[in-house]
Amino acid sequence: MPVSTDPSMNASASGPRLALVVDDDGDMVLMLSEFVRACGYEAVGVQSFADFVTEMERVPSVLLLDLIMPEATSERIVEWLAFHDSRIPIVLVSSLSLDSIERRQAQAVALGLHSPAILRKPFWLADVAAVLTTAAATSTSRA
Repeated sequence: MPVSTDPSMNASASGPRLALVVDDDGDMVLMLSEFVRACGYEAVGVQSFADFVTEMERVPSVLLLDLIMPEATSERIVEWLAFHDSRIPIVLVSSLSLDSIERRQAQAVALGLHSPAILRKPFWLADVAAVLTTAAATSTSRA
């Protein structure tokens, strides 16, 4: 079954927007999901590539993707999104140096993906709110 990765096709567009949080650290998934909910989004958190693919059927409005995960999970996710010509805004989440994150962001953009924001660890609720606002403001430009 083909997967639509166009957030404008989000079935829950009339309700809260859906954010998909992907991180191998369960505590980080819980915390970031709570922050996302505090910003008015519905949040779903996953810790594996297989769970990511399953949750993509819900067509999230934004993806918050940790860059450092075992088994090259973040790289596999980026490749999967590029293969499916995703239009979902990707917020890259990491404690790497800003230069390293920006290089990964440029690689995603070179694959045709939309990555409008970076969330550096550690972060505050205001940081999460800011990246979600940026992602929401730019998501319609890729529809």
